[in-house]
Amino acid sequence: MLMISKDQHLAISEQAATAFADRVADFLHQNFPASRTTARPALAREVMPLVAKSISYGLDTERDATAYVVTAAYLGRDFDIAVPQAKTILQRSELGGAAKARDLQALTLDILDRLKR
Repeated sequence: MLMISKDQHLAISEQAATAFADRVADFLHQNFPASRTTARPALAREVMPLVAKSISYGLDTERDATAYVVTAAYLGRDFDIAVPQAKTILQRSELGGAAKARDLQALTLDILDRLKR
């Protein structure tokens, strides 16, 4: 049986996290023109702490973490502190990651809609 050491496991996890951040940076570049002012490698580095924050709130699938990053793209990197409604959503322990991602998306759309008026 093949055994993976803690160091190897950590290295694999780091590689997976980096690859995910790269995919999210690509997504942002494709869908958010303003993000193109930041080089993709730098954008991927900016995504990493946002993914870590998303995980700390229970948004731990790639889809849910991406929703968190997209919310940050619209509302600002510290939206989890600056937007009280978002803070409430993220702190609700009875909600799973998918429900939090859904509620963040709805909140973001509502805020954007109000700004258009």
